[in-house]
Amino acid sequence: LLSNVEFVSSTPVDKTRESVPTTEIDSFFKTFTERSGAMKRLTDLRGKRKKGKISKKEYDGQIKAIQRRIRDLNPLLENASKKLSDSGTRYQRLVDRIMISSQKQQDIKLNTENARKSYLKGNTPKDIYQKLIRDYSKEDKKLESQIHRSLTELLEMDQEY
Repeated sequence: LLSNVEFVSSTPVDKTRESVPTTEIDSFFKTFTERSGAMKRLTDLRGKRKKGKISKKEYDGQIKAIQRRIRDLNPLLENASKKLSDSGTRYQRLVDRIMISSQKQQDIKLNTENARKSYLKGNTPKDIYQKLIRDYSKEDKKLESQIHRSLTELLEMDQEY
């Protein structure tokens, strides 16, 4: 009589719970945010140096230390992103989106600097320069929000479980 009865749990069992790579998510998040922070400090220092708010000696020392830290973080970030990408396609999609957006941001910063140099040399008219800077700024903000959204989504995956 009981052999035909099937057990059904009253609460659904989530089998994906154990497969969430929390250590990989934490490692990627910490490494990525530290590298992003170092790159922002680098940009801020360059701005301060151009404005004369920091001495050349202090600037050189801080720049070398930050660049050394970024060089140390790059392989760690690459390793963390590879481990997280290997954990599943949804993690790979988020990691790819974050890394591509970050690279695009770096490209935009270089393009902004090149546009500024071109304008200062007199090769670019003022109205075109202003439009370029406006467009680059808008794109940079869009990429920044995309990175934050993806990082938040990654952290929410980690905290769900």
